[in-house]
Amino acid sequence: MPSRPEAAIRRASSSFIFKTSPIFRAHLALARRGVWLEYDAIGAAPPYEVYGAILLRLRNAGLLGQILISQDACAYIVGNDGTAERQHRFDRLHRSFLPYLRSIGFSESDIRALLIDNPARALARPSAMCR
Repeated sequence: MPSRPEAAIRRASSSFIFKTSPIFRAHLALARRGVWLEYDAIGAAPPYEVYGAILLRLRNAGLLGQILISQDACAYIVGNDGTAERQHRFDRLHRSFLPYLRSIGFSESDIRALLIDNPARALARPSAMCR
């Protein structure tokens, strides 16, 4: 158990943040408190431009270190009518989203933060985070 309340905040994350709060100032306020923001389903909806604009604003605010991204790939999506649609989204993050981020000004260091550094810190053992 974290000994300080701020340590507990740093261990919190908000998944599907865009779907639960499309208001950017809410994203900004949470990231400033130390909450991890997870942007999931990249490659499905909303379009890359929406994710890119949010990530760019967070990066420009100095909060890139609070972001996690995921493509939420599925082999099949089952519709309301029970039919299954085969999906091939397993490579969209690397094949098309990362090149898009580069095209709007993200550096290799920024991309490393999103793919390697941030997940490593977010998944670190809690005891290491509370020291």
